[in-house]
Amino acid sequence: MKLSSSQFNSIASWVHRNARPLELALWRSRFEGGSLAEVAEALSYYRNADGGFGLALEPDNWNGESTPNTTLFAVSTLEKAGLRDYSHPLFAGALDFFGEGPHFSALRGWDFSVPGNDGHPHAPWWHYSPEANLKENPGLSASIAAFILRAAPEQSPARQRALSLVREVLLPALRADQSRGEMFVTGFIALVSELRLRGLADAAELAFFEGRLKDLVNGTIERDPNKWKTYGVRPSRYIRDPDSPYLEDNRDILERELDFLAETLPEDTVWPISWSWFGHNDLYPRAFAVSERWWRSYQAWETLDLLDRFGRLEA
Repeated sequence: MKLSSSQFNSIASWVHRNARPLELALWRSRFEGGSLAEVAEALSYYRNADGGFGLALEPDNWNGESTPNTTLFAVSTLEKAGLRDYSHPLFAGALDFFGEGPHFSALRGWDFSVPGNDGHPHAPWWHYSPEANLKENPGLSASIAAFILRAAPEQSPARQRALSLVREVLLPALRADQSRGEMFVTGFIALVSELRLRGLADAAELAFFEGRLKDLVNGTIERDPNKWKTYGVRPSRYIRDPDSPYLEDNRDILERELDFLAETLPEDTVWPISWSWFGHNDLYPRAFAVSERWWRSYQAWETLDLLDRFGRLEA
C-alpha cells in the first residue's frame, strides 16, 4: 500500500500550518526544494554559547541549558537532513561540548538526564535520576561516540574522550548480559558501524558485536501491530533504508509497518505520537500540548522520508 498524493498534500498542508520553523525547514529541504542552509539556520536558535543545544529543541525536555541528549538530537537532525560537512559551526560547537563540556564521566559516559531538567517542563523520563543514568547512559553514549568518530578531528578532545570510553566502558557493556536502556540497541548499531568503517575493531570483534546486535534487533522488535500505537518498538526504529543489514530478517514485519502507516493516517492531519508525559501531563498541561504538536511535525517529516525510501509514496 502506498500513501496517496492527496494524503501527502494533506500532510504537507498540516506541517505548513503547525510546524516550528525547524520542522518546516526540514520538510521543505526534503520535499519542496528548500536548502540545508535553512535547516541549519533554524537549528542555530537552539544552540548555547558552550556549543551544545537545549532550549526545548528536543520537545520532551524544555531545559534551556545544553544537555548531551539534546545536543545529540541536534547533530542527528542535521545528518538526517543531509548535512555532512563536519567543519560547519554547528557540528564544531557540538564536538567542543562533547569533548570538554559537563555531564560526562570516564566511568559512565555522557549523562542521559541532568539536574537542570527538573526546573523546566519535561517528560518523566527526563527527570534527573542517577539510577536511570546507569541504565540509559550506555546507549546514549554509544550514539554520541559514533558521531564523534565520524566527525571529530584526530587529536580533538572529543575524539580522545570517545575512544577511551569505547574501549573501557561501551564495548564491555555490549559484551555483558545486563539491563539495557531504551537507547541501547540503536546506539550500539551506530557505534559498531563506525568501528567497522574506520577499522577500529578486528574481524573477530566485529563478528561478535554484529551477531549480538542482530539478536537484539530481532528480539526487541514488537511483532504485534496492535501494540504499535502504544510505544512498542517498531521495525523502523532500526531499519531506516533498504541497505540496512537488519532488513533481511525483518522484511515482512517492516512491510507490515509501512502498510500500517498508510492505513492509520488520520484524515486531514498527521499521525499522533505514541506516548504521553503520563503524570507530568497534569503538571505541565500546556507544555505537553505544545510538545505534542512539535513532535507530530518532526515525526511527519521522518515518516514521509521513511515511506519515500521504501517506494511507498505515489509518484
